[in-house]
Amino acid sequence: MKKLIVIYVLLLCSTGLLYAGDTLEGKFIGYSQPVIGDNWREANHGSFLEAQKKYGVDVKFAIAEGKQENQIKHLKSFIAQGVDAIVFSAWVKSGYGPVLKEIKRAGIPVFLFDRAPDVDNSLYVTLVAGSFIEDGQADAEWLVENLGTKWNYVSVQGDKASQPSYEREKGFTDVVKNYPGIKRINTQEGMWNPQQSKEVMEAMLKANGKDIDVVFVHSDTMIHGVVSAIEEYGLKPGKDIIIASIDGTRDGLELVAAGKVNVDHEFSPLMGDPLYKAMEDYFLGKSVPKKILLENDTFDQEKAIRDLPTRKF
Repeated sequence: MKKLIVIYVLLLCSTGLLYAGDTLEGKFIGYSQPVIGDNWREANHGSFLEAQKKYGVDVKFAIAEGKQENQIKHLKSFIAQGVDAIVFSAWVKSGYGPVLKEIKRAGIPVFLFDRAPDVDNSLYVTLVAGSFIEDGQADAEWLVENLGTKWNYVSVQGDKASQPSYEREKGFTDVVKNYPGIKRINTQEGMWNPQQSKEVMEAMLKANGKDIDVVFVHSDTMIHGVVSAIEEYGLKPGKDIIIASIDGTRDGLELVAAGKVNVDHEFSPLMGDPLYKAMEDYFLGKSVPKKILLENDTFDQEKAIRDLPTRKF
């Protein structure tokens, strides 16, 4: 009889059935978005809603409204509620260490998406994201290939305290610093906001308008403000001033297709399914990599026109 029991247990192990109770079905998840409203975040959130339904999890959802202090309160409330796992995207790079240590002491695994805080990676299971460095590099490489190596540019950054803004600028600079004829003549923060990006672009045009060849915009969330400022200044965006953006959202690609933006490097928001697959693997006892990188593409006018009809975001 003992031999039969041993054989039965071995069969269960070989088929993975011993882990059946550790799938995500019925798990209670704390999920925090830093902000909702722009097209990229809406698509990102939508991908999580689809994945949550697919994997059968129970989710407590919180929006931080662009304030780190709100997000930290949400994370602490998830601890108090005894969630099985926490999913969040860090609004800024610094300041999350203490709450993440508190979460670790509570024995709750953390799964990051989009942005990682500047903490030891032992405080989270994995990060699902694209590469912000690659975003900046891809735009810079396209510009060098298509414009050559003698031009002046300005940057409309997001929030310099955030990971994407810092790393996108670094990626861009890492490429163009190899060409002495390429010079950055100004940079301002648009704070991921179309109105603020319009205002800072207006200020840079007023200060340096005759010298600007290229605008490097850190996100499609700011692209309409930049385009409007250039048009109101009396120049043609995409012709008189070349524009490079990041995100590859429908809003951005429509401007690329129209010739008002020249290049847009994709940063896919569809992170829900790969994150929940990683979470399921974790609860099944499988190995999960510290970073899961999504593949992204670079869009010029021809590619934007071709892909827009089937674009998911």
